[in-house]
Amino acid sequence: MDVLLWDPESEVESRLPEALTLCGVSLRQEDEWATYLAKADSPQVHVLILSQGTVSEEMLEQLEQILVYTKMQNKPILLLLRERTMARQSFQDT
Repeated sequence: MDVLLWDPESEVESRLPEALTLCGVSLRQEDEWATYLAKADSPQVHVLILSQGTVSEEMLEQLEQILVYTKMQNKPILLLLRERTMARQSFQDT
């Protein structure tokens, strides 16, 4: 499962809604995140976690690549918005 931590308050945020619209992704509030993660045990599901912190242009490109790839593979995407500050990173849990 691919997980990408994201900062919704960064200066590149303005490009995020466009990428999400193109891929048909909707935001989920933090109080729902556990439920969606529980449903994301399948490797067929990609989970994107939005988190506060500094986000680089590189991370935006990673997010867009994941969204485009996932859309092309017709895999469901779960996009989670978290208020809690977390270190910025992307990783793959295999």
